[in-house]
Amino acid sequence: DLAERGLFELHTYPFPLSIQDIGQVLHDELDGLDAGSSLGEALGEPERAAALKLRMLRRLAGIGALTGSLDKPTVLLVIGTGPVMVSGPGTVHDELLGFAGALNAAADAAVTAPEYGRESLLALSPQVILFLQPNSPALKENAPRLAAFEGLPIPAIEDGRVYVINDPLVL
Repeated sequence: DLAERGLFELHTYPFPLSIQDIGQVLHDELDGLDAGSSLGEALGEPERAAALKLRMLRRLAGIGALTGSLDKPTVLLVIGTGPVMVSGPGTVHDELLGFAGALNAAADAAVTAPEYGRESLLALSPQVILFLQPNSPALKENAPRLAAFEGLPIPAIEDGRVYVINDPLVL
């Protein structure tokens, strides 16, 4: 209602499923939307948006160059813990794992956000577990959320390669 009364402009964007989608939201024209509808255009800063997009793509390419020749560990990206929900194939996080030199432990899932029980987690056998928990406390204070993984004989648990990424913008 406020937008209709001219108090501000309302812009909506499709949910980004890839790095390319994010780049298009920042600077390019989007399929199905009006020309000039990118975030950069909407904010009147197309040059800054183009520079940001280029900086993002260069940074990702640099990360890919650094990790390209390394062994690729299987990583489970946990986005929810009751039940355990992870980031599967066809997501931005899945694509970012590739740039980081890792394989998504849930790459064979049929959906983008599969849920797993203890037996399925055993079968995945991830080498690294990353909990994507915005504004969450550190790992030791996160014990209730980690209960589904407690005592599982999987490499990530046995090798102590379990981490919480709690940046507010992690998702």
